[in-house]
Amino acid sequence: MRRGILTAFFFGLMLWPSFAQGLNVELGFNDHNYQEAKDVLIAEEYTFLLRDEWTMLGQQRSYLSKIDTNGQTEWNVQLMPHPAEIVDARKMMRSEKGGVYITGFVREVCDVGGGCYWFLMEILPDGTDYWSKIWVDLDCYSSNSSAIHQSGDTTIWVTTYFNAGINGTFIRGSDSLGYNTTGYGAGFNDIKHLTSMPGFELIGADDNTIYNYSNSSVVSSINITGPIRDLETRNDTLYVLTADSIFEFNDTLGLIGADNVPGTNDYDFLSLGVNTISFASRTATEVTVFTLDNSLQVINSKMILVDDANQFKVAFSNEHMSVARTFNLFDGTAVQYQDYSLLSNVSVDLDRTDVGITNLIINDIATSQDSNFPDLFSMELWGSVTLTNFGPDTLHSCIVNNFISQGIACGEWFYKESFSGLNLPPGDSVVLDLGLFYAENNFFGQGNSVYREFCPFTSYANELTDLVVGNDAYCNDFFLGVANMTEVSIEDKEIMKMFDLLGREVQNPRNEMVVVLFSDGSTEKMFAD
Repeated sequence: MRRGILTAFFFGLMLWPSFAQGLNVELGFNDHNYQEAKDVLIAEEYTFLLRDEWTMLGQQRSYLSKIDTNGQTEWNVQLMPHPAEIVDARKMMRSEKGGVYITGFVREVCDVGGGCYWFLMEILPDGTDYWSKIWVDLDCYSSNSSAIHQSGDTTIWVTTYFNAGINGTFIRGSDSLGYNTTGYGAGFNDIKHLTSMPGFELIGADDNTIYNYSNSSVVSSINITGPIRDLETRNDTLYVLTADSIFEFNDTLGLIGADNVPGTNDYDFLSLGVNTISFASRTATEVTVFTLDNSLQVINSKMILVDDANQFKVAFSNEHMSVARTFNLFDGTAVQYQDYSLLSNVSVDLDRTDVGITNLIINDIATSQDSNFPDLFSMELWGSVTLTNFGPDTLHSCIVNNFISQGIACGEWFYKESFSGLNLPPGDSVVLDLGLFYAENNFFGQGNSVYREFCPFTSYANELTDLVVGNDAYCNDFFLGVANMTEVSIEDKEIMKMFDLLGREVQNPRNEMVVVLFSDGSTEKMFAD
């Protein structure tokens, strides 16, 4: 083993790190309240971005986008390998035609067992769905697609792992048009990585073991200190990347050597060039791409500062690196996509700012009684919010969101509205009319007071991910009235007028105490912020 031969070289490199903090572009995806980054793959100057979104009806959709380094989206296609409410794309790889192969899972109905399938499909470089194939998934709810690999231009291998233990792992081989050519069970090991090289039918790995498959069975296996993060082959050499080391094996799977880069760990994303080996190392806020020669000597490194290096998908070439991560909002998730130059430290200017809601006013309440169920009422609320720009740049646009309810079968209902043309300077506030932002059908007993908590929150400020989440939302309990079965309504109170403490009527008070006159004649002292 050549353990430790990088030490002298790399300690010198650590004193003068090579920064490549050249941000080419950043894009945000927040069309629905739940988005997830699934995979990224670089093809020359383009990046393929695979992402999911969940609609309010509980439908899961998968999209593939082709984006250049200037942030221009060449195309964006919805993947539909089979008519289904749940389409969950999991993995992708380059195809020999220059597009991608994608594997994943579909379920025909969001909340019903059965009608579950795995799929394999090919998307051409122009976004055309060239072909797609499906096969039945017996487990349906608790299975996972772990790996995809193509051996030469012939067989495409896909693994599926059934967590419930029905069939363990199944490895399926298909031709370049998706037709099944072979397949076999692989025990109860979750095979997460696949590769091949001359003399071997297939090589797979779970977290701690490398398996040599031939004639649908394991010929040999090698235990390794994991977890194994990736494996790739070049000619007659197998490279295995673990969380803190890189291993070389020869054409008989004999160990040639193993090394690491002192002071680094959390390796991932192995990539092989003609005469180079590259991988990424992560800390909480940094991603460093190391490039090694065939002797496992470090010849270059590029460091990228990111917002959260622990939760992202990444791909890189010699010229650029693409990062996509699932970002947690106050409620729900968004996708943040960034592309960095590995050749330049010049970054584009972003109008990133920090925005949040600082007040919610209920402007109107409408109620109606169900004709068949006297205790059942429908309630609708109209309101407005105070939006404050906490950040350093002018706010031009943002989204205001408010959770309404769980869906009947699947999904969650949200109020979600985009506001543009705001031109709100840093430190300033503006009142936005939400219109109808909440609706509910419920049973209210006579004489019961009706309270509800609302938490409207912002996202997608200036079409970018707002990285400061703590001040996005305004949460408060609101008294909406008293259920009155005789009047067949909920007695609500509307704001009629507001006065300052000297008795003068005010229209849009800010940062002062006011006396509010309600429609029922009552008054209440409030602080208007």
